[in-house]
Formats: sequence, C-alpha cells, structure tokens
Amino acid sequence: MLVIAADKELRAVIEMAVATNGRRVVGVARSGDAIEFLAGGGHADLIIADVEGETADPYALLCELRAHERTSPIPLIVLTNGDGATNRLEPRALAAVALRKPFDLNDLRERVREAIRCREVPVARDALTGLLARSQFEGAVEAALHAAQGSGARVAVVTIRVDDFESLTGRFGRSRGEHVLRCVSSIIGMHLRESDCAGRLSEDAFATLHAPCDARGAQAIAQRIVRAVTEDPQCAGVRVRFGVAVAAGTQNVNARHMLAQADEALRAAKNERA
Repeated sequence: MLVIAADKELRAVIEMAVATNGRRVVGVARSGDAIEFLAGGGHADLIIADVEGETADPYALLCELRAHERTSPIPLIVLTNGDGATNRLEPRALAAVALRKPFDLNDLRERVREAIRCREVPVARDALTGLLARSQFEGAVEAALHAAQGSGARVAVVTIRVDDFESLTGRFGRSRGEHVLRCVSSIIGMHLRESDCAGRLSEDAFATLHAPCDARGAQAIAQRIVRAVTEDPQCAGVRVRFGVAVAAGTQNVNARHMLAQADEALRAAKNERA
C-alpha cells in the first residue's frame, strides 16, 4: 500500500492505522515519488493520497494519478479538506473514494477494506480525463437499463460536446485543448449525483448517465453543466452543447441506441440555434 502525504505527521498516522495483518505500507511525500517507486518495481494494491496537501490544484494531481500507467489501475482513496479548494475536485468522477479531513481512523480502515475487496474489478478509464472509457460507459448504461427492466423506471443519457474543438486546438495548440477537456470533465463530475457516472466518448465528446431520471431532471443537470462551463474562467471562450435521451426500463433499447438518440437531439438543438 502507498500513502502519499506531504505532512509527515499525517503520513505516520495513516501508516500506523492501516499497517495491519502484516500489510506493508510505503509512505512518500509526493505523487512523483509514488510513480517512481512503482516504476522501480514496487507494488501497491491501494493508494491513499492527501491530494490537497501537495498541490494548489488537487484535480490535476488526481488526473495525474488516474492517467499514469503505473497508478491508473490501483484503487485510490483521496483525503480532502472539504473547503473551497475542493469545489473543483470530484473524486467519484475519477473512481476515487473521498474521505474528508479530519477523519475517523476506523472509517479510514473500513474504506481501505472495501477498496481492497473491490480491487479485482477492472475499470477502463480515459487517460486524459480519468472518466470512464466509452466501452466502460456503455456497459454502465446497459447495466442501468437491465436494472430498470420491469419497473418502469427511466434511464437518462446526456451527450455533451465541446463546440469547434478542432478550431480551438488549431488556434491555441494541443495543450490548450487538453486543458479545456480536463476542465470540462471536472465540471461534469461536480454535477453528478451519487448514482450517476460520466464517460468520454471521443476527442471532444462526453456523456453522463442518470438513473433513475426523467427528461426534465436530465435536462436540468445538463443545463447546470453548460452554465458552469460558461462561467468558469479556465474555460473562457469555450461553449458546450448537449442532447438528452430517455428510456423506460420496459423499452427494448440498448446503450448505443440511447447515445445515438442523445447525439441526434444535440444536433437538432444546434441546428435550431444556427
């Protein structure tokens, strides 16, 4: 197990709390040290990271841990302050479990046990944003549709696209485009409910899954995302559009059908405003 914390005292407390049943715990101060340890042949079945203790941009650090080939497959528990600095951090969007400081050590131990139990379940993620890869997202939609069968519950899918992304990268460079995609994915994650998830479909397209959820609820969530992107200074000049598709559990539809419907709704809305 790896513990990443710049605060030596916090690191020592965590190491002592989780070093049970002969478990080896390695403590490091920075995420770079963790990556170096793993690259050198070290092993970790779990990472506990005090993301806000190391950097002014905790979301960037979380993305780094999720994107790097050495750390992306490893279950992650992040420690957050729960204050204003955390507003852009949505651990669930990057398959991380959040624990707010100060925390109870028994709570930490339970989170560790749960993460270890679940570590065998592989999750495919987008390397840039840390959101679900398209195949994984489609699987989540299929699971939601299956769970809704017979109940009449509604499942909603929202597709979200960055307008003129190719033009953006052509004018300002690839790094600016990647920064925008990370910012948009962060904003999407901030607006997810506990039961929701999000994925990256293609270079400039994302999708969110909401279940149970009707069309009005999905549109409200999507509108909040669009408004947040417009108001975020890191996304200055960027515009996103969305389309919504909703299906009842009794309908004979699949994930690709719902994504196609949402894309069609997005294109129709764009043409209306043109």
